[in-house]
Amino acid sequence: MNKLETLNFKLQQREFPYVLTVLAVAFLYFLTGLLSLTVMTNAAHNIVTPVFFVAEGIALAAVILLGSRVWLGIFLGQLILALNNDISFFPAFLIAAINAFEAVLGGFLFKRFELNSSMRRIKDFSTLVFLVSFVLQPFSASLGNLVLLATGTISDSHVFIQSWINWWLGNSMGQFLITPLLLMIFSNQYTFKKPDLTLLIPITLIIFVAYFTFEVVQVTFPLAFAIFVPSLMWVAYRGNLVFICLISSLVTVLAIHGTCNGVGIFTRDGNAHILELNVFIICFTLTAQFISVLIAEMLDAEAQLEQQTNRYFEQHFAIDKAAIFAETDVFGTITHVNQHFCVLSGYSEEELVGATHSLLKSSQHPREFYSDLWGTIQRGEVWRNDICNRHKNGSLYWVNTVIVPIVNFHTQKIEKYITIRFDITNRKKAEQETLFLQQKLFNTQRLETVGIFTNGIAHEFNNILAGVLGYNELALWEVEDCEDGKFKDQMNAYLDGIRISGGNAVALVKKMLIYCREEKMTVSEPIDISPIIMDAVQIFEVSFDNKMQLDVVIENDVPSILIDAAQLHQIVTNLMVNARDAIISAENSRRGYISVNLSFSDDSLSGHYCDACLEKLNDEKYLDLSISDNGTGIEQDQISRIFDPFFTTKEVGKGTGLGLSVVSGIVHNAGGHIYVSSKLGQGSGFHLLFPIPNEQKTTQSK
Repeated sequence: MNKLETLNFKLQQREFPYVLTVLAVAFLYFLTGLLSLTVMTNAAHNIVTPVFFVAEGIALAAVILLGSRVWLGIFLGQLILALNNDISFFPAFLIAAINAFEAVLGGFLFKRFELNSSMRRIKDFSTLVFLVSFVLQPFSASLGNLVLLATGTISDSHVFIQSWINWWLGNSMGQFLITPLLLMIFSNQYTFKKPDLTLLIPITLIIFVAYFTFEVVQVTFPLAFAIFVPSLMWVAYRGNLVFICLISSLVTVLAIHGTCNGVGIFTRDGNAHILELNVFIICFTLTAQFISVLIAEMLDAEAQLEQQTNRYFEQHFAIDKAAIFAETDVFGTITHVNQHFCVLSGYSEEELVGATHSLLKSSQHPREFYSDLWGTIQRGEVWRNDICNRHKNGSLYWVNTVIVPIVNFHTQKIEKYITIRFDITNRKKAEQETLFLQQKLFNTQRLETVGIFTNGIAHEFNNILAGVLGYNELALWEVEDCEDGKFKDQMNAYLDGIRISGGNAVALVKKMLIYCREEKMTVSEPIDISPIIMDAVQIFEVSFDNKMQLDVVIENDVPSILIDAAQLHQIVTNLMVNARDAIISAENSRRGYISVNLSFSDDSLSGHYCDACLEKLNDEKYLDLSISDNGTGIEQDQISRIFDPFFTTKEVGKGTGLGLSVVSGIVHNAGGHIYVSSKLGQGSGFHLLFPIPNEQKTTQSK
C-alpha cells in the first residue's frame, strides 16, 4: 500500500484526532488560498480572486469526506488568510464564518441528494456543478460582499458587482476542479491503477501548448481552443476525472499566470480580458469533465452489463448441467429443451419441440391438479409442485417442478413459460419405502396386539366351551336313564342343539388360533395341491349359480409344497365363496366370472409388498394360486384391513370377519404371502404366493 492509499484508508476510517484534523484543514486552506492570491496578484482583490480559488474546493471536499466537524478548520484558515491580506478583524471574522457555513451547507446538500463521491455518474457530477453554481457560491458571494460593502472594504456598487462576479468565478472554479479530484481520490470506489502510458502523448501536448500559448507565444483564441479540445478529449476518453481535474488545474494556473503578467491570448493592448479567460477555462474544463464522467458511466454500465451477462450464462450453464430445463409458449407448446430433459424423458429434442407436456402425462394426477397449475401460471404467478411423468418406455418418474411465467416488459403480457425440474424419483422411492416400513411397523404392532387379544379370548372361550360340552355329555348320559320317552326325545333334541352349537364354537376358536398361528402345520412332506384345488372347486360347483362362469387353469408340472391339505381346501373354498358373494353384491347386468389359476409367479410381482404382513416380495419364484372375480371390488384404503380378524365388508349378519384372517394365517404358516389386486366396481384378485421347497426348485431348474 503506497502513501496515497494509506492516506485514503485513514481518511475513510477517520482515525485522525480532531485537533490534528482541524489544524490540517486550516493549514491547507490558508496555504492554497495564499497561493491562489499570489499567482493572480494583478487580477485579484486583496481577498477576492476572479479565477480558481483552490481553498474553496478543499473546504467542500473536507466537509463531504470528514463531516461537518471540520468547519472550525475552514473558519480558521479563512480568518488567517483574510487577516494576512490586510482585512480588519471584524469583516475577516464574518467572511470566515460565511465560508465555513457554505462548506457545511454543501456537505449537507451532497448527502441530502444522495450523491456518490466516486463521481462516476452524470447525475452526481451535474448535481454538484448545479449546487456550486446556483446555491453555494451565490450564497457566499452575496453575503461576503455585503460584509465587505458594509465594513467599507469595497466602496461602491460597481466595485460590489465586480467583486461579486470575481468571488463567484474564483470559488466556483476551485470547487469544479478540486472538489471532484479529492472526492475521487479518497472515494471507497476509487482504485489506484497504473496509468495508461498512451496518455503521456496528449498530456505532454497539452502542457507544451499551454505553456507556449499563455506564457510565450500569442496565438488566436480559436487556434488555442482547437489545440486543447482534441487532446483533452483524448485524456477524457482514455483516462478518468482525476486526470482531467489535474490537467485542467495546471492549464488554468498557466493561463491565469500568463494573463496576469500581460502575456497570452487573453491579454490585448496591455489589458487582461478576465471574462474571456473565465469563459475559456469553464468551457473546456466542464466539457472535458462531463465527457470523462459520461465515459466512466458508460464503462460502468458496460461492465455491469457484462457482469450480468456472464452471471446469466453461468447460471444458465449451471442450471443446464444440474436441472431439466424447458421453454414453452403461452399455449404450452415446447420451444426449447436441454439434454437432461431428453435423457430423463426418453424422447429426442426433435420429438419434444413442437409437442406439449401432455406427452409426458402419467395419469397419476387428477384433472384439478393441472387446472390449478394453469390457473396459477396464467395469473403470472410461479407454480411449484412435484409431478409424476411417464417415460417414453412407459415407466414413471418424479420431478420437482418450478414453472415461471415470463412477462414482456412493454406489453405486460405473458410471452412464454420457463420450466425447471429436478429428478426426485429416488427420493420418492425412498419416501414410499419409508412409508411402507412405517405401515409395516404399525401393522405388525397392531396385528400383534390383535393376535394377543384374539389368542387370549380363544383360550378362555375354549375353556368355557370345554365345560359346556362336558356338561352336555353328562346331561346326555343322564337323559339315557329317563323313562319318559317323550321328555327324553325332547331333551335329546335340546342337548343335540347345544352339541352342534358348541362344535361351531370350537371351529370358530380353531379359526382364531389359526390366525394367531398357534395351529401349526402337521405335514412334513410336500404335497401336490392340484387335486385338492380341483376337489374344492367341484364341491363349490354344486351350489354354483348358472349365471356365473367358472374357469380353472392349472399348469402342468407344478411343484409340491408344504401345506396342510384340509387347510388348503378351506382357504380355496373361503375365497371362492367371497368371490361369489362379491358378484352377487355387484348387481350388474354383466355375467359373473370367477377364475382359479395355479401357475408360477411372473416378474410383475417383484418389488410389491404382501398386503397382509407388508413384507417386500423378493425376486424368487412363487407358486401362485390366484382366485379372481368381476364383483364389487375393494376400496384401496380397505385392502390393508381386510385380513384383520372380525373386519368384514359384507352386510351385517353375512360374515364373521374371520375368513380372510384365517386365509392369511394358513398362508403365512406355510411361509407364503398374499397380494391383492382390486379396482372398485371391476373386481378383485387374490394371489396366494407359496414358496417352492429347495428340492422342488432343483427339479424345476433341471
